[in-house]
Amino acid sequence: MIRFSARRGVSPTIAPEESIGSATPPVPDGQGVLRVVRVSRAEVRGSAMDELFAARRRVQGPGRVPGLCGAVLHVAGWFVLWQEGPEAVIEAALKPPARGRHAVPRVLHRSFGPRTLQEPLVLSTTQWLEGPVPFERRIEAVATAPSMRPQDIWRVLSEPCTLTPSTVLPDLDRRFGLLASDDQRAIERARQLADHFNRPLVYRRFADATPGTSDFGAAYLDLPLSGRPLRVQAVSRRAFGNPLVHEALRPADRLVLLVGEQSRPALELAAGMATFLQRVGPPAAIEVVAEDAAVGTAVADFLRGQVNAGITLRETAIGEAQLVASLIGVAAAP
Repeated sequence: MIRFSARRGVSPTIAPEESIGSATPPVPDGQGVLRVVRVSRAEVRGSAMDELFAARRRVQGPGRVPGLCGAVLHVAGWFVLWQEGPEAVIEAALKPPARGRHAVPRVLHRSFGPRTLQEPLVLSTTQWLEGPVPFERRIEAVATAPSMRPQDIWRVLSEPCTLTPSTVLPDLDRRFGLLASDDQRAIERARQLADHFNRPLVYRRFADATPGTSDFGAAYLDLPLSGRPLRVQAVSRRAFGNPLVHEALRPADRLVLLVGEQSRPALELAAGMATFLQRVGPPAAIEVVAEDAAVGTAVADFLRGQVNAGITLRETAIGEAQLVASLIGVAAAP
């Protein structure tokens, strides 16, 4: 555990897209990019996602910066900006404007390394009950931590642990379970789990860099189970096409897929899941919970051909206790 020590405060307010750029040419083999993570207090009037959509429109216009990729997050009254690109481009982005109307943000991380971001500007918000001041303590915990990769900083700030205070970075020795569905049922089931166990549910919104595309949701909750805590990550099939979601989803120990009566969305979910698992590695087990036997069988057969993991098919409803048991790999109490 890493505890908080006081440091200089963070200068408030920068526009969410400040210096986040456009299409990026590939980096030649053997060369890294400059990676920077910055934070600033946000003053958002109305919907945070609408504010980020406006930022996306602006960076796709004539002010775009070639060679720069970025991600922007709104959480607890703060903006977090993660940028990657050639050194000269990043240096120009970090230079404060001569007559800027926004304060200069604080740089939390600066390093050279392999590229993670591939799009001009991807968007994300995190919604839960933490205000700007407690979140600033979380920022300070990151700032005083030993060396962290930019994606690790992004995860700590975009996915706060609900089991630890804001002054303490979470212990990552936990179990991760992934609950996915071909519609919004995964998020609804996560909400039911949170209610059942009296735990907060953290909602997230994502959008990619394509102008005019809509956002979609995800959610997670932390359960303080004996031994190692469990984080239940809940997503719909649309999630697997977004690069920030791939960064957000930790490789899960176990997966539960909820599929309905329509084969097309169910198989789209299975295909997205297979692509994701081929990148991060297979879990110990996958359980397919199906409303329709034929659809469930088709999904299970498809996954068996794509993923090296034990796959079981359940054709009955599953309650909260059974769902948690499936996600941690134990038998549910009768």
